[in-house]
Amino acid sequence: GMGLVLKGRDVDLGRDVAVKVLLEKHRDIPEMVRRFVEEAQIAGQLQHPGIIPVYELGRLPDDRLYIAMKLIRGRTLAELLEARTDAHDNRPRFLAVFEQLCQAMAYAHSCGVVHRDLKSSNVMVGGFGEVQVMDWGLAKVIGRGGIADEERSLRSQAEMEPVRTLRTGSSVDESRAGSVLGTPCYMAPEQARGCLDTLDERADVFGLGAILCEILTSRPPYTGSNGTEVYGKAARADLADAYARLDACGAEPELITLAKACLAAAPKDRPRDAGAVVATLNTHLAGVAERLRAAELARARAESRAAEERKRRLLVVGLAASILALAALAGGGGLWLTHERATRAEAFTRETTAALQETSLLLGRARGAPEGEMTPWAEAAQAAIRAEALLSRDEIRPELQREIRELVATVDRERERALEQSKDRRTVARLNSIHTDIALDLNHERADREYAAAFREYGLDLDQLTPDAAGARIAAAPIASELVDALDQWAFARRLVSRHDPAQARALSAAANAADPDPWRARLRDALDLESTDRETSRVIFLDLASSMPDSVLHRESISRLAYALGQLGERETEASLLRRAQRVHPEDFWINHDLARSLMRAGNPDESVRFYSAALAVRPRSEFILVALGEALRAAGRETEAASYPRPRLRVPDRGRPDAGSYKGKSD
Repeated sequence: GMGLVLKGRDVDLGRDVAVKVLLEKHRDIPEMVRRFVEEAQIAGQLQHPGIIPVYELGRLPDDRLYIAMKLIRGRTLAELLEARTDAHDNRPRFLAVFEQLCQAMAYAHSCGVVHRDLKSSNVMVGGFGEVQVMDWGLAKVIGRGGIADEERSLRSQAEMEPVRTLRTGSSVDESRAGSVLGTPCYMAPEQARGCLDTLDERADVFGLGAILCEILTSRPPYTGSNGTEVYGKAARADLADAYARLDACGAEPELITLAKACLAAAPKDRPRDAGAVVATLNTHLAGVAERLRAAELARARAESRAAEERKRRLLVVGLAASILALAALAGGGGLWLTHERATRAEAFTRETTAALQETSLLLGRARGAPEGEMTPWAEAAQAAIRAEALLSRDEIRPELQREIRELVATVDRERERALEQSKDRRTVARLNSIHTDIALDLNHERADREYAAAFREYGLDLDQLTPDAAGARIAAAPIASELVDALDQWAFARRLVSRHDPAQARALSAAANAADPDPWRARLRDALDLESTDRETSRVIFLDLASSMPDSVLHRESISRLAYALGQLGERETEASLLRRAQRVHPEDFWINHDLARSLMRAGNPDESVRFYSAALAVRPRSEFILVALGEALRAAGRETEAASYPRPRLRVPDRGRPDAGSYKGKSD
């Protein structure tokens, strides 16, 4: 490693800290110094309970760098796994640790950071169950671009600030091509081959799959007699042994499927980021809790039936014995029975009260858990199952019976709501991601397929439901506005890929109209559907819509669609005026900045076009057609020196919806 970790003391605040010191042998190596500084910068900006907090970056008297951070008292996940006697031992606990690890990495990925060295020895489990990801020395910020940046869900600047390091904004390559970083037995194939310049979140997803494989089978994916053998397996993606061990591990099929998906040899076949992994895991954990509850209730019912049967069998014997003992019991025996019943009732009351307290405590923890974290809800549900099992006991008092039923109902209701909210968040993120992907390559055919799949998984098969039925269900959804926006985006893509069958896009527009009562937006959708058959009538409607647009509909999708339609009909001045108005309201929107820049280029104003292409590029730094378009605008403005660093167009593909942006490849000068 780069550093040595020591225990230190913060004398000002009176607390123990961990101090990571750059090794002496690395002190004069610029690359190692830079990585050490970036580790502190990255970890210091990632503010999440699952990421170890950094307090300070400084220099020792001998000029070596150090990082002061929180001291975690506990053991690494690797040590805990090694201490097991069997892979089945305490598996629920390790899955809970894995879930917290995924939550932390989902946050890091949302900030544009990949770890690149995920392994069980880099996961610390504290004495109170806290889980923290350590050693960010190989981490990489991909916020300047990359696949991951394009796939990330749209967020406002207030919601998410990008992580910045020494290299942020520089032109220095972030990784040397062909170099290998990481730990081979946990390493993604593309990482083992040295393709560091194209690594994204899915390299970390492979690392998560490797850790899950180790939890389920006691060994990471790649094993061998020496490092060279292990590295060779990683580079070849030799996963046959790992898959065989997973198949034989006896875990739930959903967990095995998730592990294999994360360990897919090709990045495109893995979940896109840690957020997708944790969503799948939470769905599995929720299902486990449901099955546990059903099994516990069935067991309680079986025990109750068995107890009743025993009572019936003993009745005859007991009756005879009672007659014989009646005389003896007539004296002090009655008092003894009364005392015995009171003792049992008191013990049962204590047991019931403890179960209620445990369930209430876990319910409170679940309510306070971060959004999307379902493990606390699974724990609360299991406690509710245990409390509900007490209802079958004869000794239960009516008031405790009522209290248990009310608490169990509350846990069920709130957990179901949390599951629905988690599903809503995942759906919104996926829809935003589909829309964001279009900025990469203008692939509307892919967008059409992915929108259909996303709506189906949410429970809305738009190709089967009538528009009115679909609209009614969308309007009733908690994320109705997001679903309507996605419908508009989907209808736009479908108009382009199904020009021979415009009825397909019209059905989507009709569903959006049924869900969205705004009359202005309804007219816009109808006019967009009309454009393919009656351009002049649609022109009149578009111009009227532009002049009558109320501030209440100044939202990006409506403006972008209307401006595009006006541009297609040659109404350049109206298009530019509308886009300027929109850009003032939505200065961070990719398509509005792009469309305004394109409009200005058409109008012969390349200098101002450069400004808005640059704004679009800041939102999507690896969008190839924007890089090409900005270079063209710079050349048109006579700024050849600046334009030299941008690719030139080399292949122009026919119009797929945004003609001057072009779905074309670029080549560097």
